[in-house]
Amino acid sequence: MQLACVEYARNVLGMTDANSSEFNSQTTYPIFKIMNPDDLNYGGSLRLGDYLVSLKDQTLTKAIYQQDSIKRRHRHRYEFNNDYLNQFNDGEFIVSGIYLQENLVETIELKNHPFFIGCQYHPEFSSKITAAETLFDSLVKKIKML
Repeated sequence: MQLACVEYARNVLGMTDANSSEFNSQTTYPIFKIMNPDDLNYGGSLRLGDYLVSLKDQTLTKAIYQQDSIKRRHRHRYEFNNDYLNQFNDGEFIVSGIYLQENLVETIELKNHPFFIGCQYHPEFSSKITAAETLFDSLVKKIKML
C-alpha cells in the first residue's frame, strides 16, 4: 500500500518528489510518515498486533470481505500521512478501510480498476495452507475470470 500511494501521488497527483519518509526523510511530500516520531526507541514506534479495520460501503474491499469490519494483523512503523488525504480524495483513489480509533488509512483501492487494492495489514499472516486469506482468494478468483 505504501508504494502504491507514493506512485499515485507522483504520477496522478503531480507530486513528483512524493515518497515515504522511510525512504527519504527530506522528501517534499511525505506520503507515509513514522507513526510516533517522539518515540524512536526500537519497538516503541511499532504498530503490532490485531486491529479492527472498518470497511467503507460500496467498495470492492467491503464486497470481498462481506463484513462491516475485519480484524487483521499489523507490523509496521509508517502510516499514511492524513495531511494529504484531501488531495487523494479525487474520485478515483478510494480509502476503503480505516482504523477508526486513530483515523488511520488501512486499505485503498482504485475505483475504475478490476482489482487494485492495497492494505496496511498483512493478509499473509491470516492465510493457512488449506485456506488463503479472503483478499488473496478473491485476487486469484478474479485472475481466473480474465
